[in-house]
Amino acid sequence: MTTARASTRPHPRPALVLARGAALLLAATSLAAATGLPASAAPPDRPLFDPTRLHTPLGSTLLLAVPGEAWLDIGHVSEIPVAVVDPAGPTRIPAETAVYARLRVEPALILTAASWDLISFYRLHADLELVRHDLAVGDGRAILAADDDARRDTGRVGAVLDALDFTAAGDHVALQLGLMRSGWGLGLLANPGELVAFDDDESSPFGYPRQADRNLRAQLAVFPLARARADAPPPLTVALAFDAVIDDDTAHWADGDRAYQGIAAVRGHAGPVAAGFYAVHRRQTHHEGGETVVTVLDVTARASLIKRPGLEAWLEGEGALILGSSSLAQSPTDPGAYDVGAAGGILRFGVRAGVFTGVIEAGTASGDDNPFDDEVHGFSFDREYRVGLLLFRELLRDETAVTAANIEDPTYRGSPPRGYETLATEGAVRGASYVNPRATFHITDDLRLDLGFLWAASDGDYVDAFQSGLIGGAAVGPRGARAADSLGYEVDAGLRYRLRVGSVLVLEARLQGAWCRPGAVFDTADGEAADDLYGLLAELGGRF
Repeated sequence: MTTARASTRPHPRPALVLARGAALLLAATSLAAATGLPASAAPPDRPLFDPTRLHTPLGSTLLLAVPGEAWLDIGHVSEIPVAVVDPAGPTRIPAETAVYARLRVEPALILTAASWDLISFYRLHADLELVRHDLAVGDGRAILAADDDARRDTGRVGAVLDALDFTAAGDHVALQLGLMRSGWGLGLLANPGELVAFDDDESSPFGYPRQADRNLRAQLAVFPLARARADAPPPLTVALAFDAVIDDDTAHWADGDRAYQGIAAVRGHAGPVAAGFYAVHRRQTHHEGGETVVTVLDVTARASLIKRPGLEAWLEGEGALILGSSSLAQSPTDPGAYDVGAAGGILRFGVRAGVFTGVIEAGTASGDDNPFDDEVHGFSFDREYRVGLLLFRELLRDETAVTAANIEDPTYRGSPPRGYETLATEGAVRGASYVNPRATFHITDDLRLDLGFLWAASDGDYVDAFQSGLIGGAAVGPRGARAADSLGYEVDAGLRYRLRVGSVLVLEARLQGAWCRPGAVFDTADGEAADDLYGLLAELGGRF
């Protein structure tokens, strides 16, 4: 096997032979960014073939790439007070020490030749993840069963096929078919569930990915305008696609859900501005009954404000609107479908100067302060869009899972309403606004320090569907607080170190810690505040 290091030294001869293919790979990468489904199962800015990863040439036009990565995460979260309706249930979710190990390989067979006319590049790619997730905890976590990530006492072992796809691309057209991870824009609605790259100091570095959105897709993209350079991405990409959803936040094929969607996307760049528009029409039948039909409109853009040696500033964002109807859940006052109207967005401003990068990020997701009418206004970010370590990923995750468990309790009704388990957020930002300033210091080329602060509030007074239902619909928090909207704040810090071993292996180590002060939303009815929350995360792994 051979590998080529990044641009710090010339590529070996096999990479020169494949230079034309590399240009076409950039075109396919632009296709991936425009449609939101990187065929490499990676963020849109990663090439479909990365010459710094493990690969070997099989001839002048054929190459086999076998990149992979392995990670071991150990995390600890302090106990969380909850209000469980069952008198025999826990009053606190016990402290959790979680061990999460994963091994991932992405074999790809790449064929390219400059002499071919319409199609000059072919790629067959797979993404296989071997997952083992064990929780070292005591009793008391079974109450979180509504959380779809199996955060219970049992753990999880298994292999997951995240991608098996085929790409054929040329200078002006590209076709992709198969199972793929899904991503678009900043990851607001479609997120491939990737670990933030060591050199990425713009995205939030805290936490680790648990799962990816996956679709079976047929996709055609056209690049109508000529590139400024052979190795530059196309200035305009227009794409159409059709999906059968295998797994995302609301549909799980293995459970019996059937979700299909048509997609149209346009992405382009001119000078310092790049922008994209993404439209999806989705029809989903739920395994429990009911149907959801929605149209999603999403816009993302990035503008380079300053770019000169030693100083860079930029502004980027993504916004989405969801319109339609759903009969999954049913209103007690109206047996028909709910009207859906929800919106959310993210805005980032960043500055990079020398070893320092500062980012101020703000996000908002519309809330629904009346869970008892026939309208749905609650917007939820993708479950893998990570903001901080604790407030959304642990505290709200557990509290909303307990809400679903309380609604399921037979003491209050013979059977739970259809769709009640969707109240559990799975750690996503939902019905809330936040501000998240972050700073990164690159102490050396291979050592970075990350700092972050997160403040969040609900969109209007927080409404716990169970607690509010007990008193006729007033705004009540998960432990009884009245008319509160402060979710709280947290402080995050982390160190990350990278070690290059030879020309193939790159090892990394991360250590992160967080402290969270819950807001008034989590108080009891008599005003007793929730305990502070603490979390630690250690990660060791590598990529080749």
